Amino acid sequence: MSVFVPCNREGSVARVLVVDADSEDRRQLAYGLEADGHLVRLASSLEVARDLLEPLFPFDAVVANERQADGDGVLLLGDLRTRVPHCARILMGDQRLLSAMVRAVNMAGPHQVIRPDDPIEVKCAAVDCALLGVRSTLDAARTGSSGVGREHLHRMLESTVFQLAMQPIVSADGSPFGYEGLIRTTDQELSTPALVLEMAERHAMLDHLLYAVACRARDRLGVLSPQRKLFLNLHPLDLADPEELVRLLEPLRPHAGRVALEITGRAHTRWSDSLRARLAPIREMGFTVGLDDLGTGEGALMLLAESEPRFIKVHESIVRGIVERGHKARILEMICHFAVGSRAQVIAEGVERAEELAVLESLGIPLFQGFLYGKPSTDPSVYLEHEVASS
Repeated sequence: MSVFVPCNREGSVARVLVVDADSEDRRQLAYGLEADGHLVRLASSLEVARDLLEPLFPFDAVVANERQADGDGVLLLGDLRTRVPHCARILMGDQRLLSAMVRAVNMAGPHQVIRPDDPIEVKCAAVDCALLGVRSTLDAARTGSSGVGREHLHRMLESTVFQLAMQPIVSADGSPFGYEGLIRTTDQELSTPALVLEMAERHAMLDHLLYAVACRARDRLGVLSPQRKLFLNLHPLDLADPEELVRLLEPLRPHAGRVALEITGRAHTRWSDSLRARLAPIREMGFTVGLDDLGTGEGALMLLAESEPRFIKVHESIVRGIVERGHKARILEMICHFAVGSRAQVIAEGVERAEELAVLESLGIPLFQGFLYGKPSTDPSVYLEHEVASS
């Protein structure tokens, strides 16, 4: 299935989640919906479905069998009815039981009801009818307050206005160790990285964004020295489906050993019970895991324990003022001690003054990033100067 699937102006392409414990029913319905041009994800249980649905909502329609091995599909649709009224809800149940159907209609308010033994064509038609019934609401929801819709974001991510800026990460001896790749755009309506991320979240296009970043990163790695590492950020929801994450990172597979994928405390907050397992597939591909922004967010100590990072980036809020405030230096000493024992390397972010650098070096921190060494730049000639200077 293609990562980028165009949504035509009539909005006929939709993202559909099928929740059914019967694997054969799931597959057959998926084949039918994909033949109609829809994007389909499958969930074998309510637990898997909720993982895919939270905390953002990446689907236009949900088909749920009322009978699930781990609960009641009606309750899932009822929850969506309250939280996401513009989602098309299709209930699969036994319509012969009148009392059960009355309960389902009252609780879930499905736009369409189908039976498990209905022909695939009937099921697919019901999904399309449900989508058609809420299309105007969906179209309104897909256009945010900035006036930027899914199609605009999609075109921007595939065009040359979407770029990856590079900021150097430097070793203690002054030689370049690697770079952090940061999203940048010259699009007039999506002029800041924060706005790009906001729109990708709002329109459930984080997968598109990650794939675009992976493609730009592959191009950047092609012109850098093979010894350089490239650091890229993962959104917490990128970890929702590890198999999908592997697919989206496929452009970087040949360079996996040179790429560190960074997570933040938000990842631990969302996936506290399964973070290690969710990171395992990308480690198997050869990627390194890094921890970004240590010193902000929740669960920092647990995140250190569960993610087992090879790189620990200390947030600039700890670095800034370290000359004047000695307790910050003691915090960094503890982090460095932990890093040595766990075979990780510490990167100090936000280094802007020579006085700060002197204190950081005295603590034994090996890697540095900040304006003292260079601002992020999309111009290859700027960051390639570091390569020439070190050769």
